[in-house]
Amino acid sequence: MTKLELNLPYPPTANLIWRMGNGRVFVSPAYERFKWDVASALLAAGADTLERYETYAVAISLFPSDRRRRDADNAVKPLFDAITKSGLVWRDDSQVVAFSVIKGAPAKNAFVRVQITSGDCLAIPSPAECGEEAKETRKRK
Repeated sequence: MTKLELNLPYPPTANLIWRMGNGRVFVSPAYERFKWDVASALLAAGADTLERYETYAVAISLFPSDRRRRDADNAVKPLFDAITKSGLVWRDDSQVVAFSVIKGAPAKNAFVRVQITSGDCLAIPSPAECGEEAKETRKRK
């Protein structure tokens, strides 16, 4: 089992990642900066030396800069995408099989506390354990 804990800057909202100008769509400068900050923090935390796993669990604590109403899920997508783009933890955020989000009190310097645990220790229920029948799946060629 691997566990990685780090503080990251507060992500830009998912609603502000994509910008449009001069007839084209591009990633906002704020999100580009955020991706760079995430990759740097992951490297500083030693993420490049961790063993890779197939599944992960993530616990996120959000500490915004003020008391404005925010949707917590608008912070999760940019965060997961930035971790994915870094290439230092998981290959794709579909490998995250469990995550929790807690909105904390405002902090002078907004940040996000992230705890990433390898999912090999997770007890992932089967449909049968939930009283449902499993769907047959075919393997891709």
